[in-house]
Amino acid sequence: MQPDVVIYNAAAMSETMASGLGPSLFDDLKVTVGGAVTLATFAAKAMKQAGKGTILFTGGGLSLEPHPAWAALGMGKAALRNYAFSLHRELREAGVNDREIKFDEDDAQAAEDALHDHRGEYAQTEPLH
Repeated sequence: MQPDVVIYNAAAMSETMASGLGPSLFDDLKVTVGGAVTLATFAAKAMKQAGKGTILFTGGGLSLEPHPAWAALGMGKAALRNYAFSLHRELREAGVNDREIKFDEDDAQAAEDALHDHRGEYAQTEPLH
C-alpha cells in the first residue's frame, strides 16, 4: 500500500548554547535529520512508483533565524531544509511533492492548504497563519 501523504514532525529539543555543543549533537541530528531521511527514502520509493504523493517536513524557522540556545536544533533544521530542497529537485518530475512547512499547532487549515498549493513547486519556508 502506497501512502498519499507522509509528515515528518520530529526533532530533538536539546537546549544547548552554541558554544556548549558536544558529542550529543550527533544524537540530535539523528532525530531531526536522520529520521526524516529514513522516512523520505521509504515513502519516495513507493510514491515514485505510484507517480504521486506528498512528503511534508515541519520546521524551518531556526534554520533561517538561529537562536544561540537552540544551536543543535537550528543546525538540524538547516540540514533538513537543505535535504528537502534537494529531494524536491530529484522527485518533482516523478510527481512527488515535498516541502518544508511552518505552522501553528492549532492551524490545521494551514497544513491542509500546504498540501494543495503550489503543487510541483517547492514552497518556501514561511509561517502559515
